[in-house]
Amino acid sequence: MNPASKDLPLEVRNWIGRQLFDHVPNNIVVIDRQFRIVVANHNFEEVFGEPRGRYCYQAYKKRNSPCENCMAARTFEDGKVRINDEVGTDRHGRPAHYVVHIAPVYDEVGQVSYVIEMSYDVTETKSLQKEYNILFERVPCYVAVINRDLRIVRANELLRQTFGERTGEHCYEVYKHRSERCPDCPALKTFADAVPTRPSTWGWTRTANRPSTWCQRLPWGAAVASSATSSRCPPTSPNSRSWSRSGW
Repeated sequence: MNPASKDLPLEVRNWIGRQLFDHVPNNIVVIDRQFRIVVANHNFEEVFGEPRGRYCYQAYKKRNSPCENCMAARTFEDGKVRINDEVGTDRHGRPAHYVVHIAPVYDEVGQVSYVIEMSYDVTETKSLQKEYNILFERVPCYVAVINRDLRIVRANELLRQTFGERTGEHCYEVYKHRSERCPDCPALKTFADAVPTRPSTWGWTRTANRPSTWCQRLPWGAAVASSATSSRCPPTSPNSRSWSRSGW
């Protein structure tokens, strides 16, 4: 329904016209073709400071000139709606990560006279993502994410040091120097039933002339993450004394 429709109660239309701008839990700013801020809502002021008399690049990024590859400039040219990840500086001088939606405002002759930018803060999400990446890389065990084709999508620092840069290769090629999938593959089982498993297995490092042992933990998800601790698990079989690179 059109929010300006007369079918809506008068008080609702008035609230949309007068109060919605400041009650939306996002940052909203309107800029003209010279990138001057025409109006901004309360949320924008709370994050980026006083907007009056400023250009958008000054308010968002504390710059003295328009941004390179400016998304708003492109919308002024072609009238297309755009969404982009940006990094700016908040009013306290701290980095601000935000996702911005850019939409054109047309005048009576069909020209884009203004652009509305609606953004929401993802700084905390980015911070958590950074912490996760540090944990993933520095945890003192092998960690890999594999897809349903059993190819390694991502590997942590210790795994790369031990097995080499092997992203994109099959896990059985990397861990066991096999040319085909392992019998009773625990990763495939987890993909099938979504049940975490903890098998104990053996494999070859990139420099070893004999197998190393580790335990795997295989949580379920869109991909399987396997963690392994070298030389801390019992052999998969107490009688396992001779090994070849092709069979297990």
